[in-house]
Parts: sequence; C-alpha cells; structure tokens
Amino acid sequence: MTDLILKYAPERAELRERHRLRVPERDLLNPWDIYLHDCERTPEAWADSFMAAHYFQLPPRFVMTPNREEAFALMQKASFPVVPNARVGSPAFQAKAFDEVVVYTSDYGGHVGMDKERCTREEAECDWSGALCSAFIAAGVGVSYRLLKVGTVSVFIRMTSEGDWRSNVGAGQAEWHPEPLAADLGEATETLLGPLWAVDFVADAAGELWAVDFNTTPGVKSMDAALSFRAFGADGLYGPLREWFARYLLPLPLQN
Repeated sequence: MTDLILKYAPERAELRERHRLRVPERDLLNPWDIYLHDCERTPEAWADSFMAAHYFQLPPRFVMTPNREEAFALMQKASFPVVPNARVGSPAFQAKAFDEVVVYTSDYGGHVGMDKERCTREEAECDWSGALCSAFIAAGVGVSYRLLKVGTVSVFIRMTSEGDWRSNVGAGQAEWHPEPLAADLGEATETLLGPLWAVDFVADAAGELWAVDFNTTPGVKSMDAALSFRAFGADGLYGPLREWFARYLLPLPLQN
C-alpha cells in the first residue's frame, strides 16, 4: 500500500519543523493547528479553516496526521492506556504479549483497517521484519469503543462488525451513548490533542480498555442523526468547535 504521507505531503517534516519554530508551544506529535495561524483570529474563522484542512484538503490533512508510531506516543503522552506495541524483531517484541500481533503494513494507516494484518509472532518475524505491530487482544474481536471529541463535546460509541476481527470492517453497527459526555481533560491535554479527534479502544478479558488508534479525521458508520443533533446541535460539528476555539485561543506565532 502506498504511504499516503509520502504521496500527499513529501514536505511534511520541513513544514512541521517550521511550525515548531513559529509556535514553540505546540507538540510536533500532533501539529493540529499548523494551517490556522494565518487566518482571521476568530473562533468562527478557526473552526471553518480547521474543518477544511482536516476533512476536505488532503495535503494539509496528511501533514497534520500523526503516523502510527507517533499516534502511540501521543496517546501515551495524553495518559491513555496504550496497547503494547513494538517493532517486529526488536528486543521489546520478545515479550509474551506479542505471541499474536496486529502488524501495520503502512506507517500512516489505511482506511477502515486496510493496513492491518493479524498473525502470530513467527509469521510476523518471517513476513514483516521491522514493521510496527501491537499485541492482539483476543477478547476484543469485532468490537471497539470510540471516544469521539468534537470541540467542547465528547461522546462514546460502541462499534461492532459481523464476520471480521476488526470492528470497522464489513457489516456492523455503531451505538452512540445517548448523552454527550463531560470531558475535562485539562488544558495541557486539550491543547496537545486539539479540538477534534477520536481514540479507539478494545477491551481485554478483564474488561480493561486499551487505546489502539488515534484519529484526527474521525467519522462513524451508521451515525444516528437524532443523537448527532442532540450531542452537537443544529450546526453539527461547527458549534462545539467554535466554542472550543473561544475557550482555547491559539497563541500568536513568532515572526519568521
């Protein structure tokens, strides 16, 4: 599979470094505001530009999006319980947790699980030496839980698939929590992750949730329109995003 970061954003590292120099407060694991500092400094303009960059403009989207390894580091930094992960063949890969693994065949990550291969440790060593992988959590087959953050609103979603170990492949459903969740992550985490993201979890046999994926352009299949309206209001995602940008004003960038 073609690595989409290389395809759409060959200048990714240079742009991120330029962003770091202009806005030292921002962490390069998730430079979610990299295209916002030159637009009008209002919550409305930020929300509009942010949505355009994340959902409608592929080059900006793939500059901002963390790759798989960065996503694991980002979730760890945000204090989520991250699934054990390692490079195939590394010393860490010898741990018992990696007897069965999910190998990521693309550094960026494919849509709806296209870049994931489930295999044994031995198969991974034979076919995917050096690739990033995570421990396969058998209890979570076909089911995952998404924490969806949209500005000032958070919802929790249970996603299931029929006939596939991945929760977002094939026939299935998504069940929304009926009420928006209050998510007080603290200002440091809010500004690290930005106003729009989703973290996907799977549950182990003990019911403990493990973070397995971070998404900067989240969607959900079978979105219930009534619950969506109840959570986000008449303006959809824009209302909570504007509220978020009014609360967390972007820092003024340093002059080049």
